[in-house]
Amino acid sequence: MFNAITNKILDVAASQVGVREINGTNTGKEVNAYLASVGLAPGQYWCAAFVYWCIEQTDYVVNPLKKTGGVLAMWKDVPVQFRNTSPKPGYLGIINLGKGMGHIFFVDKIISADTIQTIEGNTNNNGSNNGIGVFKLSRNIHDKKIIGYINLPAYIASTNNILDSQKKK
Repeated sequence: MFNAITNKILDVAASQVGVREINGTNTGKEVNAYLASVGLAPGQYWCAAFVYWCIEQTDYVVNPLKKTGGVLAMWKDVPVQFRNTSPKPGYLGIINLGKGMGHIFFVDKIISADTIQTIEGNTNNNGSNNGIGVFKLSRNIHDKKIIGYINLPAYIASTNNILDSQKKK
């Protein structure tokens, strides 16, 4: 069941590729909705809000992520058993840019031993953490700024007791 949930979340994220801000202001109809999902006003950095919003669109799961616009706060809140050093489709990648700044993205596909395809909010073609929209990008798995990956399927399953209900059947 959690594979179907993960696929639904990735489908939601992919459906947003092409969304753009209004004049690079961290605002716009969709961007404002992402920000509102974590209780933030328009004009804030929104990559974490985008991820949170995508999960919220899956109406049959409880979102396990911390309701925040802060990537590193979101990462610190994730129990260690759901943190990984290797990506898989459906995982969330975490980038630490220093000075309390971060960036988060969905791992969409493994392209090669060195490259992943991502879906990212508040970025641009160069992979910025404060870009202009939602993009599909390629990232190097070995980028030292990537501090880890959240095993989102397992985290959702744990939070929603999906694994326990499957064991009882």
